[in-house]
Amino acid sequence: MSTGKKTLIVAGNCQAKNIAEIFRRNAAVAERYRILDPAGIPGLGGNDVTEEDAAPCDLVFQQVGNGGKDVEFSHYDKLNPAAHVIRFRH
Repeated sequence: MSTGKKTLIVAGNCQAKNIAEIFRRNAAVAERYRILDPAGIPGLGGNDVTEEDAAPCDLVFQQVGNGGKDVEFSHYDKLNPAAHVIRFRH
């Protein structure tokens, strides 16, 4: 689905969902990016990330989970190699 916007993925648990919501409420960010927040824990909700979402993604905020392991999402392996990945702790 092409919206003419860049794609921003915020991957993690409930903190990530809140960060995604802050981005959505910021007009400057929301005008420029389509914001996806795949659920990092069951039952949390969020958007599924398709291969078509991951391939052109420009920016990822990725939560580092317990034990230092990054929270991943569907089609993580298809992520644009040029995407900027910013990792944050839980």
